[in-house]
Amino acid sequence: MKRLLLATLLSVAGLNANAIVLTFDDINELYPGLEHEPIPTPYHGFQFNDPSHWINTVDSPYNYGAHSGKFTLFNLFGGPIAVMMQDRSDFTLGGLWAQTWDKQADRTGFIRGYQDEVLVFSSRVDLTSSFRYFSGYTGKLDSLVLDFGDHFLVDDLELTGPSVAAIPEPGSLALLGLGLAGFAAARGRRRVRQA
Repeated sequence: MKRLLLATLLSVAGLNANAIVLTFDDINELYPGLEHEPIPTPYHGFQFNDPSHWINTVDSPYNYGAHSGKFTLFNLFGGPIAVMMQDRSDFTLGGLWAQTWDKQADRTGFIRGYQDEVLVFSSRVDLTSSFRYFSGYTGKLDSLVLDFGDHFLVDDLELTGPSVAAIPEPGSLALLGLGLAGFAAARGRRRVRQA
């Protein structure tokens, strides 16, 4: 019975988390023909601070590339980019791709995560003029700060939260499958015992 209860809890917990990869390519549909604009709020349930813009880094004079698609996140006026859920709920950071702007010199920056205004995660990142992947933090955050210096690009930002409008992450589906397998196993044992 304990195993059945554990399997049920795991499958229910897995259903509450949704993951999304923010590519910033879908924003162009809101602003056809423009090369950059502020990130709309909310954007897939998240809000970004003022220096946060989307920008076409493939088919524009700012041809610095993208990790995927044509658009990236850019801190237009320099300074850190802050991200939080529109409803202020908790989320996790899977990872992101980042590089310097306009082939600028390599530099060091930080990914910082906060919970109730307390720093709970800090990771040093070494940016270059090519996109590099930086892993995230699986603990709960209520705000994320990308402090990579003056001008930088971010693409394929992986976020998970309860109110993200996206498909369930593969791990959640695996947990659901594990829970269903647990139900089946427990039911099979019950039938054997009764026979």
